[in-house]
Amino acid sequence: MAQATAGIRDHAGWQIAAAAFCGQTLASLGFLSVPLFAPSLAALNGLDERDFGFSGSFCFLAVALASPAAGHLVRRCGAVPMMTGALVMMATSFLLILFGTWTATMAASFGFGLAYGVYGAGTATVVATRTPLARRGLYMAVRQSGVSFAGVLAGRILPPLILATAWWVGVISVSAFMLAAAVLTLMFASLFTIPAGQTGAAPPEPSARRNLVARFVDGYRLPMPLQAFAFTAVGFAIAHIGLSSFAYFYLLERLGYGEVAAGAFLANVLLAAAIGRPLVGWIVDMTGSPLIVLAGIALLGAASFVALLALSADTAPWVVVLVSIVAGVSANTWSPVFMTAIANAAPEGRVGDYNGRGFSYAALGWTVAAPVVWSLIELSGGYRLPFTLLLITELAIAAFLIALAPRLEQRRATDRPPDADPSL
Repeated sequence: MAQATAGIRDHAGWQIAAAAFCGQTLASLGFLSVPLFAPSLAALNGLDERDFGFSGSFCFLAVALASPAAGHLVRRCGAVPMMTGALVMMATSFLLILFGTWTATMAASFGFGLAYGVYGAGTATVVATRTPLARRGLYMAVRQSGVSFAGVLAGRILPPLILATAWWVGVISVSAFMLAAAVLTLMFASLFTIPAGQTGAAPPEPSARRNLVARFVDGYRLPMPLQAFAFTAVGFAIAHIGLSSFAYFYLLERLGYGEVAAGAFLANVLLAAAIGRPLVGWIVDMTGSPLIVLAGIALLGAASFVALLALSADTAPWVVVLVSIVAGVSANTWSPVFMTAIANAAPEGRVGDYNGRGFSYAALGWTVAAPVVWSLIELSGGYRLPFTLLLITELAIAAFLIALAPRLEQRRATDRPPDADPSL
């Protein structure tokens, strides 16, 4: 009987993970597609295409601000209404791009990010609470693979559509995809519904005597050592951008690769991410140690930066392909493992709160990544300094995670000292 029950739960887990994958794919089209409108919008406004590259920073700044509210919204509204409302907000915010200005595009990205922040943390909470614990790593990775799949769809569908029609047709189409995700969420509501007993009781309200800044900061707090672990997401996120977007620019600007060759490198990075995320999730479940797996990913990231700096215009194509695969795995597979570790450490009924807070640290990293790397490139006149610093960062993260793993993974988050903040 126990085996039969486990089998049913595992079957339902696959359905939930597949539904979350589809929702994540359609939602992710929003922030992934904005750069594809940059050539048309730049020509319309007399600006450079790179001026629209700030959309990612505006988006993930909003994600960092909004995601800590995910747990509260799941408790107050329910997962399905919250997710549906977030998708509708994403779709309507995205339509601001139709005004055709830089300001409207940044506003659209920020509005989208506010909704995506609670949606992303919300779907992670659904998967973490509704699927078997023994397969949590795999199912979280399947959900997150929707982002990679969305990148492939956006790159394949939108450019031909824009060329055949107009840029505004692409904007409306992306918005329609997100509205379709909202409709599908309602149609398959049973897969996204979290039982009331699993959402937990609301944490005590902070004292009214505390000022607004203190209450705002409380929204990002996690108990130690989970708080220290959360900051590794910032480093992982910056390295992620370095091994994807800036690796592409590096091949173009420093090594003289053509757009086709550099584009093939980036495509391989995305493909490796799409395949690697479920594989790494399975490894997490087999080992039972997400922090050690994350340490391995960080070491792969360090090796990727070493390999990138060793490339030249004469490097054999198969070596470049191998580097792109390693870079794709190390750059893109860390986030579901990180969220799995956060969910594993969360007390019963607090997964939504912890996921939202953890996701905000990753979003903070994605927010500052482009400005930080660009500044280092401008400061040093090349890519060696930023890539070397990111290499060192990856090595430091790996060492920190190896040291932290025994303490964090053998201690339940509910075993807190008596003086711990009751809101945590």
